[in-house]
Amino acid sequence: MYDLVIKDFDGPIIDSVRTELLPGVHNVCREANVPDQKLPTLEDFYWGYEPEWELWYKGLGADFSVPEIRKHYRARADNARAPLAPDVRGFLDLLTFWRIPRAIVSHHDSTLLRARLAREELSDYFGYVWGGFADKAEKIREACQYHGTTPDRALLIGDTNAELYGAEDAGCDVAIVIYDPTRSYLLKRRPKYYACSYWELAKKLGLI
Repeated sequence: MYDLVIKDFDGPIIDSVRTELLPGVHNVCREANVPDQKLPTLEDFYWGYEPEWELWYKGLGADFSVPEIRKHYRARADNARAPLAPDVRGFLDLLTFWRIPRAIVSHHDSTLLRARLAREELSDYFGYVWGGFADKAEKIREACQYHGTTPDRALLIGDTNAELYGAEDAGCDVAIVIYDPTRSYLLKRRPKYYACSYWELAKKLGLI
């Protein structure tokens, strides 16, 4: 059993990837004069890794800066149209039952992230909550310190390669939850745990 479970926000908590991410990125690209034939697919963006963003956008011929992309990305955290991820509340209840502390490390703006958690009545589930653009591994270690543990006793839950890399750099285990198993081939690392639902992950973690 882990001493701490750390979750990303997009995907693991709100199901914003399919409903908001791709249309939003397309809008930003069109504003930056990227032709339609070069618009990214979901896999292009969703399975990338932040340090690669600048080169990737330049490759599209975009004439906007990374800070502008980040401004758009952060704004999505407050979008009320994105529903909660399937079974996330039940999974958080299981962690609460087992008295396993929870934290969030996300690239979203902290103020918007906390506002969305409050609207969904999820705030009380989490201790450490951090949002913004910084090294994910650094913030994972900071979350562990806040909760009085170390990365080797923590589990990061995500759904993209960014979490795989962040966990590897921080020295913690990682669980990847992907609702669409046809996309699993896009993972660039083998996670400690792989599941297609939170209930499947709960079984693998011995929570049920």
